[in-house]
Amino acid sequence: MILTRLKLPSLPKSPTFPFAFRFSTSPPHHHLQQQPPITNKPYWTNKIHNLCTKHRNVDEALRLLDTLCLHGYHPDSLNLSSIIHALCDCNRFSEAHHRFLLFLSSHLVPDERTCNVLIARLLYSKTPLSTFHVIRSLLYVKPEFVPSLTNFNRLIDQFCTDLRVDIAHRKRDYAYAMELMNKLWERMKDVKDDPAVNAAAFANLIDCLCREGYFNEVFRIVESMPQGKSVSEEFAYGHMIDSLCRAGRNHGASRVVYLMRKKGFVPSLVSYNCIIHGLCKEGGCMRAYQLFEDGFEFGYLPSEYTYKVLVEGLCRESDFHKGRQVLHFMLNKKGADRIRIYNIYLRALCLVNNNPTEFLNVLVSMLQNQCQPDVITLNTVINGFCKMGRIEDALQVLSDMINGKFCAPDVVTFTTVACGLLDVGRTQEALDVLNQIMPERGLRPGVITYNAVLRGLFKTQHADEAMGVFNCMVNEGVTANCTTYAIVVDGLCQYGQIEEAKKFWDDVIWPSQIHDDFVYAAILKGQCQASNFNLACHFLYELVDSGVTPNTVSYNIVINKACKLGLEKEAYQIVGEMRKNGLEPDAVTWRILEKLHGDVRKTFCTDDSLLKS
Repeated sequence: MILTRLKLPSLPKSPTFPFAFRFSTSPPHHHLQQQPPITNKPYWTNKIHNLCTKHRNVDEALRLLDTLCLHGYHPDSLNLSSIIHALCDCNRFSEAHHRFLLFLSSHLVPDERTCNVLIARLLYSKTPLSTFHVIRSLLYVKPEFVPSLTNFNRLIDQFCTDLRVDIAHRKRDYAYAMELMNKLWERMKDVKDDPAVNAAAFANLIDCLCREGYFNEVFRIVESMPQGKSVSEEFAYGHMIDSLCRAGRNHGASRVVYLMRKKGFVPSLVSYNCIIHGLCKEGGCMRAYQLFEDGFEFGYLPSEYTYKVLVEGLCRESDFHKGRQVLHFMLNKKGADRIRIYNIYLRALCLVNNNPTEFLNVLVSMLQNQCQPDVITLNTVINGFCKMGRIEDALQVLSDMINGKFCAPDVVTFTTVACGLLDVGRTQEALDVLNQIMPERGLRPGVITYNAVLRGLFKTQHADEAMGVFNCMVNEGVTANCTTYAIVVDGLCQYGQIEEAKKFWDDVIWPSQIHDDFVYAAILKGQCQASNFNLACHFLYELVDSGVTPNTVSYNIVINKACKLGLEKEAYQIVGEMRKNGLEPDAVTWRILEKLHGDVRKTFCTDDSLLKS
């Protein structure tokens, strides 16, 4: 697959231990005077271990070991483990790697469990290339050895961390590390028998490659598939597609599907849906539709959500012909809820706001197919007509519903019609719907309906009528929520009634104890727009004194006003207050302050040029 040209490190065939440790400079007999004989291995093993652990004197342990080796002592895995652990405890990882290699060159190889424990210690050095060199040497002298899944995953993560740093500093090309990682994967999948372990290792490798942008490496692995018994083809291809989609490489994921199909494999439903979702979100609706059609060959049945995403993307592209093709395919799907399929397509048409003919065609299609529209269908149609400004068409549908041609209207129907009337300036008719027609039909407006009408009245600058609706709402026993109060405050401020907004806060909102960050932001924004910077600051500090913790948005509104007024000191003072209350400036805060400094520099340069002239 990869790296067939790489060679494993050359190791001596039959070295003796004295030569493996001959760099010792200690006197040869110092440690052995009046000591037990060399053959008393338990004694020396225990002594070396105590020097490493109890006395924390790894240098003395190394000198003793070197001296013992000069006199014919043969170290074992216990000695190796004691030395490596002690060097790692002292953060002498470079020496630990080197000592491990020296032991291996003397053909002293611990069991697999000990090897994995020692590798785990070496990984704390965060020098993946050095640790990988040790692993390669282990593979050479112990071919059956396979790193544990945890060690393998940690090694991959360290490779990717190093890769990020090196790319950021442009130090070197890190393709070598990627090749080594792939080589390790090859070794693991060839030796390890557990498919679950190999699947997890494979998934981690692919995730790291995609996260760091090594997509060519992923495609190289794709082209070498299948992985055989090590990793199932379905899992491998599916995970590649998922990782590429999460990295925003949806076209690359579709390329994986193409390679799969060439080799006779069929992508899973989840993988295929994932690609279509991603393509539609990044403007690749045509390619998504092509994949949708290609899926017919292997019996692809899109999920309802995939259908929704696809038709919404096609409608945004005004490709209604392809949208209808997808609609008809879904209608023919066995067990499909046909009314719901139609409703999803109608809702997608609402995103366009300029095609009433398509709305009517869909309604006609429903009736021709003996599919009776439900209230959701008709509410969607009315909403679409209102968005297009075709209020008469919306009223005609409402009239048909009232007269019994279709199902009866509900609260959502009248709310939608009232908002549509307000959008075209027919205020009195909207109020009649709210105050007369709905009660006549036995329908009681809720807080959502009142909020929608209030927003429409303030938007069309009918503040007095809006406050009348609010009073009516209170008299009807409908409890206002935070959205209601935010709409009223924002509307009064936009209408220039700052004092009325402040009075509304004092008399209504604060006593109700129903208020949130949207309400605070509405008041602060209104005061700042009215050039009442000091009042805005006073209100902000008053909130804090009352035990309320405004969010970052509220602080940013006031900081922005200070910056527009050129009040640098006050702006940073508010930032300080913000931090005192446990909040940190966000990206918006820093952009506001940067703009302040940019304006100051611009003013300074302009004044400086005038002085020079």
